Amino acid sequence: MNVWKQRLELPYATNMGRGCGLWNGNALRWTELKSNVVGDVQVIPGSECFISDITVQERRDYMCQNISTGCNGLNSFSLFDFANQQSSSGRRLRCYNEDALTSSDYHYRKTFDTVKGSTCTKNMPRELMNITR
Repeated sequence: MNVWKQRLELPYATNMGRGCGLWNGNALRWTELKSNVVGDVQVIPGSECFISDITVQERRDYMCQNISTGCNGLNSFSLFDFANQQSSSGRRLRCYNEDALTSSDYHYRKTFDTVKGSTCTKNMPRELMNITR
């Protein structure tokens, strides 16, 4: 049990439940309570846990920041989306320059802007898929 003083955004709260970290709240910490628990309670860091989706996404985004998409001066993100409006290859994991994106209810509120049809993308699914933790 952890309690925070501020409201956590849904993606962060969701991924904390799936991740490997032992997060401590800034108002009430599990580590402060565990010494007062009765019974056989153990905290074993990293046991039976998996890397969180948000960490993998951040590492893929970082890789995309260092790859040229043909457009300079803007951030790049890793997305599983279309390359362009006439894409025959369908959705793939690619690096997308910020200029090629629009608002969405998915993936940090970004998706490929099919109306704009920007070419500021870079195909590199194998390299991005290799980032799994």
